Amino acid sequence: MQPNQLSNTAAFIAVKFYGLTREEPYRSLFDEEAILFYERLVKNMPAPLRYYHCGLKSETLSKFFIFWEELLLPGDLMHIILRKYYLTNWVKELGEQGYRQMLVLGAGFDHLGALNASKDMRCVELDMPKMISLKKDFIIKHGYEHPNLLLKEAFFTRDTLLEILQAQSTLNPNRKTMVVAEGFFDYFNQTTSSEILTDAAAFFSDDVTLLSTLFSLQELSGFRSSVYKNSIKLAGEKLKLHLDKSGYIKLLKQHRFSIERSLSFDEMKQEVLKPRGISLPVLPGFYLVRANRLKME
Repeated sequence: MQPNQLSNTAAFIAVKFYGLTREEPYRSLFDEEAILFYERLVKNMPAPLRYYHCGLKSETLSKFFIFWEELLLPGDLMHIILRKYYLTNWVKELGEQGYRQMLVLGAGFDHLGALNASKDMRCVELDMPKMISLKKDFIIKHGYEHPNLLLKEAFFTRDTLLEILQAQSTLNPNRKTMVVAEGFFDYFNQTTSSEILTDAAAFFSDDVTLLSTLFSLQELSGFRSSVYKNSIKLAGEKLKLHLDKSGYIKLLKQHRFSIERSLSFDEMKQEVLKPRGISLPVLPGFYLVRANRLKME
């Protein structure tokens, strides 16, 4: 993705979340403040994306939207709902355990920083210039700006994460910190991913908990894998990590992260969807990983 380019993947994650949470029981998985955030967001996106705000209010168009998405890539919609659900709840849980700082890598249009800054949580969101510009306009327009919230441009292939963190004062390196990497490492090769993890360890001296997603494309059928890769390519982006679950966990352990939770798509289905009678499938190969790196002695 180019520095002054809208991330279409980030935009459609917001659109899909908005579209699906217009219906129960998906809506009931989230607080109304999160629902309102994405309703406002989609309404204020650049054309033609903002037209989804009105279009998805139509029951007929909404059903067609879900049908078409599930036809091309079954489970894609539900994987978005689940990653938002778990990350939202993990952030809340860690906040209650004394984590009062959050770094969001490749933040896109995510709600976590904006909604937690007003809850005595220091939040820094990093992304490319175009995304930060759009997000800032939205944050200001709808009153989400807060002294605890910093939106900062980041070129991860040019500047190191350590340099970026050293140039800000919102996050204190001596406090417990959450690092959110939702759909982030997939777009960087293993070398760059390793450098980012190294820099996080070098800057933060207290406990760091990484909340991340992973796609193990090896678990998708050849056709579904091709559909997924082509959809990313059409959005102007490219998957680069190419690690399966075991390879990703090995990478984290090499950087002194211990795995607290590793949730597969089937485990999420059994834990969240089945008890609520939700029948939509979850994308195979999708994982959520929560890992902790203890403070330096």
